[in-house]
Amino acid sequence: MMQMTSRYRLGDLPGAEQSFRDGEAWFAVEGFRRRPGFVAQTHGNAALIAWLLGDDTEARRRVDHMLAAAREKDEPFDLVYAQVMAAVYFVMMAQYEHAAELASGGVALCDKYEIAQFAASSRAVLGRARLGMGLVDEARALLREAVERTLAGSVRVAITRYISWLAEAHFQAGSDDEALDAIEEALRITPVEPFLVPETLRLRGEARARLGRLDDAERDLSAALRMAEEMGAIRLVTRAAASLAALRRRHGGDDPGSRHSEAAE
Repeated sequence: MMQMTSRYRLGDLPGAEQSFRDGEAWFAVEGFRRRPGFVAQTHGNAALIAWLLGDDTEARRRVDHMLAAAREKDEPFDLVYAQVMAAVYFVMMAQYEHAAELASGGVALCDKYEIAQFAASSRAVLGRARLGMGLVDEARALLREAVERTLAGSVRVAITRYISWLAEAHFQAGSDDEALDAIEEALRITPVEPFLVPETLRLRGEARARLGRLDDAERDLSAALRMAEEMGAIRLVTRAAASLAALRRRHGGDDPGSRHSEAAE
């Protein structure tokens, strides 16, 4: 579990996937399943790894396993952990209503049982789900609160993601300068989590393009594409290539996405 999580956060997706597969038989042992949060942490991260590698079937299997295990155990900490991890997955799948339902349940559990560890993350993923549903003002408020709660605490795991989501909310609200400031902060705040950097660079490229900084935008999108390719993150390769191709179509030049499309598929 620790090997998988560490490799994932360092951007070694094939190594993280192999660590999960090597440990999967042990993850089914009752002593492991009884440990608070272990199933949610393991299978929740493993689902995101599989999704990034392009395996939707396996990603969904891991999410379903995690949620079923949490419901069977019926402990608030395990339930909220599993709901938050599943909600992140459904946000990545653009299934925003389902993500919002799970995240709302997580917020309610955190508030009822005073589970401080997930008070910020449950609000962050709910905010991103609301953003996907077009509720921009609500999303910005939730994401601001989530970032503030995370900064006030001692654990900043995935804060890069939360600030990047806040940048997306600013972007959709038309606040391009605020979006760019948030993205710069996201890239500065946790340099030891490169697994989040390709998408954050892509967002900065989009923001810079809207501000007319086309050369900077192309550099960001090209860097996001290279980094995603190095990680083997097929989903992020597809996103970065599409953004770079769109930029070049709008402003002239060759389409860089065509040579990546078959590999991404």
